[in-house]
Amino acid sequence: PMVTATGRRIWVRAVGEAEFADGKPVALVGAFQDVTERRARGDELRLFEASIARINDAIVITKADVLDGSGPQIVFVNPAFEKMTGFCEEDALGQTPRMLQGQGTDRKELARIKNALRQGETVRAELLNYTKDRVPYWTEIDISPIKSAQDEITHFVAVERDITERRA
Repeated sequence: PMVTATGRRIWVRAVGEAEFADGKPVALVGAFQDVTERRARGDELRLFEASIARINDAIVITKADVLDGSGPQIVFVNPAFEKMTGFCEEDALGQTPRMLQGQGTDRKELARIKNALRQGETVRAELLNYTKDRVPYWTEIDISPIKSAQDEITHFVAVERDITERRA
């Protein structure tokens, strides 16, 4: 951290190299780079990560490139996902949300979800899913597209909450 001539606090990255004459250091040549904004983004990212880790609802982020065939690949789950499903992060990453489906999962509702995602729309649904131990549970899912700066859908984020007691 440094304070500028105007009294503003900033964060800098210092890079320098000593110059030598007769084997003795005689000068230091270098530069400071203002990294205040980058550091603030890092702080915001750490806050975001800590917040997502403490949410009671499961968060699942998938790639958006495969909506047919095997389904969209999971790239992120939070700790609540493991608590809800029994699948740890290592089990889930690279898989598809289909790993949670089973015999009782409503295929018409899955088709409605897929159609909404193809249209780039946000969708809410209630599904019967299954834990790692194949115990059924009801979940309410809100899925939203995530777009790039070029307005292309790159991922989907799903927020899932267990509604088994409510459904009962």
